[in-house]
Amino acid sequence: MVSFIRVVDRFVRPKPTPQIPPQLIQAVLVIGLKAGVMGSGKIAIKIRLYKPNAVTPIADLDNEAFFEGSQDSGVNIITPFVLVADEEGLYWIDVLFVDDVITRIPLRVIFATIPAQQLQAHPGV
Repeated sequence: MVSFIRVVDRFVRPKPTPQIPPQLIQAVLVIGLKAGVMGSGKIAIKIRLYKPNAVTPIADLDNEAFFEGSQDSGVNIITPFVLVADEEGLYWIDVLFVDDVITRIPLRVIFATIPAQQLQAHPGV
C-alpha cells in the first residue's frame, strides 16, 4: 500500500541572485504501472528530467520493474530526487518503457522575489 501526502506539481523558490544561490528541490517521484497484456518479466524503465526549453536531459535514471504476469498486477517505482532550481519554468519528467516514452510529468518552478528586509539576520533569533 502506498500513501500520497503533499502531492505537488509546482514549487515556489526565491529568485537566485548573487546573494541567494539557486535553491534545491527535494522530492519523491512515484510512478504506478500495470502489466496489462505485456506478460511477465523484468522490464527497463527509464526516467529523464528536462529543464524548461531543453532538448538534452539533465538526468537519466535507470530502473527495472518486474511484472508477475497477470494483467492486473503492477509495480510502483518510487525514486527520490534532488533538482537545483536554477531556472524558472516548466520542467518535464519523461517515463520511458523499453525506450518508448509512455508519459510525461510536468513540474513547474516559480521564482518569487524576497524583500531585502527579510534577508537580514535578526539578532537573538
